[in-house]
Amino acid sequence: MTSDRVEQIATSVEDKAYADAFVEAEIATTVPFQIRAMRKQRGWKQVELARRTNQNQKTISDFENPNYARFTLTSLKKLASAFDVALIVRFVPFSELVDWAASLSAEKINVPARTKDARLKRQRHAKDLAGDTAGTAIGSGAVFAETTPTIIHPDLHLVTQSSPYDTESAA
Repeated sequence: MTSDRVEQIATSVEDKAYADAFVEAEIATTVPFQIRAMRKQRGWKQVELARRTNQNQKTISDFENPNYARFTLTSLKKLASAFDVALIVRFVPFSELVDWAASLSAEKINVPARTKDARLKRQRHAKDLAGDTAGTAIGSGAVFAETTPTIIHPDLHLVTQSSPYDTESAA
């Protein structure tokens, strides 16, 4: 990531209309490129990905087209499952999007499957390697850091006494 690229994007998004268009363009290009890159990385044809997502080949072709960009959360979850990768959909500050866009690389687009994720394997053994006891297993294998509770799965609800989402203690 070059500081010139970061500065250029950060300056450009000062304009609200440009910022909105930039967010839309990042979604419209990054997601289709990721779908295509992950499919090719796995040696699949569009028809194979269609089979794995219970879609038709034309739909997969549309998903890989940056000019199409009509994804639903349901379709993205199906794709994530087929590729055996995680899907994160969240709101972020523009600074995070600027960093992401400025440092975009083939490594970030080619996401390994869960079973080939070297970083995940290191995380599984982090406690053994560091003697750390920071994680607690909850539900179906989800791990939460004790100091920063996070909902990993929509069916799991974790509320702590200090949570702003604890409706019983809300003012």
